[in-house]
Amino acid sequence: MKQLKGYFCFSIAFVMAMLVGLMLPAQTNAAPVSYKIEINKTVNKLYLYQNGKVIKVYPVATGANKEKIPAGSKKIPSSATPEGTFPIVMKTVNPQWKNVPGTVDGKPNPANPLGVRWHGLNVNGDGGKYYGIHGTNNPSSIGKHISKGCIRMQNKDVVALFNTIPLGTPVWIHAGKSNNVWKGDPKVGFNSIANYGASYPGKQYFTKGANNKYVYQLGVMLQKVGFGKHYRVGPSNQFTEADRLNVQEFQLAQGWKGTKYGQDADGYPGPETWNRLVKQSGILKVNTSNN
Repeated sequence: MKQLKGYFCFSIAFVMAMLVGLMLPAQTNAAPVSYKIEINKTVNKLYLYQNGKVIKVYPVATGANKEKIPAGSKKIPSSATPEGTFPIVMKTVNPQWKNVPGTVDGKPNPANPLGVRWHGLNVNGDGGKYYGIHGTNNPSSIGKHISKGCIRMQNKDVVALFNTIPLGTPVWIHAGKSNNVWKGDPKVGFNSIANYGASYPGKQYFTKGANNKYVYQLGVMLQKVGFGKHYRVGPSNQFTEADRLNVQEFQLAQGWKGTKYGQDADGYPGPETWNRLVKQSGILKVNTSNN
C-alpha cells in the first residue's frame, strides 16, 4: 500500500512538473549573431561571415593601385585600398560626395559616385570619412581594380549588406588567398545594436574632438532635418568642424543670433538644440544596425 501511495505521489508530482514546464517560457542560451567581413583585393570579392561561416559572397571593385600594403600601415599610396582589419564606424543612407548631393527631389541621385549606401571604415583614426564600402553609379566597374581606394558594390548588394550588419563590424582586407576562414585581427570591432534615447546626454559629449555614440546620433538627426551639407559622406562618432557648422546652421534657422562659443548659435548643441532636433526629425532613437 505504501508503494502505491508513493507511486501516486510521484505521478502527481511528475504531471505538475510537466504542466509548469509547459507554462514557463522556453530557456535559450543562443549566442548573439556575430558578423564579420573579408575583402580579397586580388579576386575582388567580399565575403560576409555570420557566426564564423560565409553566408554571402559579393563582387566588388577595389583600388586602381594594386600595391600590397602592410597591415596597419600609416601611409597608404594613392588609389590603393588599405590592408588590415578595420571596424565600420559610420553608416549613411544616400551619402553625399563632396559637392554632389546624395538625393535629388527626395530620391537617390543617379550622378552620385558613392551610390546609395556608405559604410565608413576607421582607417588610421580617420573616423570613417575617407575609406568605405559603398555603392556606385558605374555598375560596369564592379570586379575591377579601378577605385581611389574604397570598396565599391552594386547598389542592390550594398543595400543588402547595410541592412544586415551593425556598426562595429570588423572588416579584414588583404591580397592573399581566401579559404572561408576569417583571419583578421580579433581585437578589432564589436558587434552590438545600440539604441540611443531622446534625452539630452550632456554638453561634455559635444566638445571638439569628442568621440562617442551621441555625436553619431546628432549627425543622423541633422541629416534628417536637412542640415547635413558639411559632411563629406555622412555623420560619424567624432565631433568635427562639419558637425559644428551643421549644428550652427540649424541653430540659426531657429532664429538664434549669437555665433560665438557659449552663445545661442555657436554650433555646440545644448538641451534646446537637442530637443528641437529630436522633435523635428521624429527620431526618438537610432538603431545603428539599420539606419
